Amino acid sequence: GDYDTAVVSYSQALDRLLPDKATPGDLDRQHRTLVEDLFRVLGLSFSYQGGAPAVAELFERVGTKPWEPLVYERYAGQLQEREQYTDAMAVYQQYIDNHPFSEQAPHYAVRIMDIYREGGFPEAIPAAQTRFVEQYGVRSAYWQQAPDPVRGQIRDQLIVLLPELANRHYLKAQDASDAAVRNHQYDQAATFYLD
Repeated sequence: GDYDTAVVSYSQALDRLLPDKATPGDLDRQHRTLVEDLFRVLGLSFSYQGGAPAVAELFERVGTKPWEPLVYERYAGQLQEREQYTDAMAVYQQYIDNHPFSEQAPHYAVRIMDIYREGGFPEAIPAAQTRFVEQYGVRSAYWQQAPDPVRGQIRDQLIVLLPELANRHYLKAQDASDAAVRNHQYDQAATFYLD
């Protein structure tokens, strides 16, 4: 029941099992199983400690680790399997908030959009798509510093998202009876068409 102490202990074990940039796939079967068990137990501990904020608190205590993204990803995956969609999205968002310029941030933003679809929250998808374009699109600060492989992954997302967002605003403009609303929607559509 002493989760604060336990999660630090688990992190010390992960330090030994996953030094530098090692991944679970680099380990033999026995150690890979141990690492996956540690991820599961960490996830259970975080749930007892209040979820996403508990993950951030751990890394505030132990510092940034090369295996940190795996902890977030595995925990979010556990929550998603239990259909705790809002909690899973909160875990990904916590990582993005704490590491906005990391290579994983756009990937986790895509995962949030996927969870909206899977969890049955279609009304939230357009706002998440717009956020993705603003945070990671070609005009963003993130894009300016991103390595080429990450830019390629973002570009693949933008190829799908930009026309979808532009078309959505264009249709809203056509349906709008108020001239100001119509003009605003056309402006929004043009912004996405030009990106």
